[in-house]
Amino acid sequence: MTFKSKVTHEQAEHIIDKLYLQECTRGESVYWQSSAFGKFDAVHAIVADGKLTMRFSCHKLWSKWAGEGLDNSRPFSMTDALATISALLTMLQLPSYQVRCDRFELGLSMSVPDDPLTYIAMIQSIGEGTHKEFFVDANYQKDRQRTTLRARTYKKVFKIYDKTYEMEQKGHQTEGNILRIETIYKRQSMPLDNLLAPANISRLLSRFWSDWSSVQFVRDVVGSKGTKASQLERARGIMTQGLGEYRDRQRKEYLDRRISKKTWETIRMFCDAWEAHWQHLFVMAPGRHEKDYTHIMSETYAYARS
Repeated sequence: MTFKSKVTHEQAEHIIDKLYLQECTRGESVYWQSSAFGKFDAVHAIVADGKLTMRFSCHKLWSKWAGEGLDNSRPFSMTDALATISALLTMLQLPSYQVRCDRFELGLSMSVPDDPLTYIAMIQSIGEGTHKEFFVDANYQKDRQRTTLRARTYKKVFKIYDKTYEMEQKGHQTEGNILRIETIYKRQSMPLDNLLAPANISRLLSRFWSDWSSVQFVRDVVGSKGTKASQLERARGIMTQGLGEYRDRQRKEYLDRRISKKTWETIRMFCDAWEAHWQHLFVMAPGRHEKDYTHIMSETYAYARS
């Protein structure tokens, strides 16, 4: 989360003392900020010109205060999050009405039976109707993390990543396979009291469920009993590419002499009869990993919502 607030001189002194901020200079300006070791305290803060900017992970801070270190792989509920925010503001003697939240995240860490990479590689998009596409994050090994478009102007970004791999890269050990999903809200500038209002929390949680339960996995095409392999292959092409695009691609293959005239005529007749004869014989079936995700996400969400 990113909090911003105007602070009085007395408040600034108290915050500087509680967060062990270091005095720094830039030209003739003096400001205070967390040291390079601030990342180990789960809170990074800057006090300058009567303003506080503070970034922290609610989940990691809660885990640290519980004596578990900076860890956001363990079960974490909304009740835990609200209690952590309240405790932090109390420690800093900062009233909530004085604070605005610029950025926050909602996330779930899920224990899955297989390598998280397997699930990430199979996820294509998110959102009913909108189908926002996931892209491989070039800063990670392939399929260890994927996000939707995250340009600076985007206010909402979806991220899914291999939490186990991330922790191992940082020298931490964790048991099992942890898959983490997050919704990131940026450039919000929302009064904290409005953000934490029960009605808004309920709306955000419902939106999180609606989004992440609508993830589209790569699915395989299954045909009715007696379907030939060649028919299944054509059906797969139509159902993944679209009838028009599949037909156009196959026609180009024929014109480029990559397939025979006989093969093209068979494909063309299959396409012509698709809606009337073939379509009802094939379905897109969810695989085991999609079923795993749906079940585990539902159980983990039910706890986190409490």
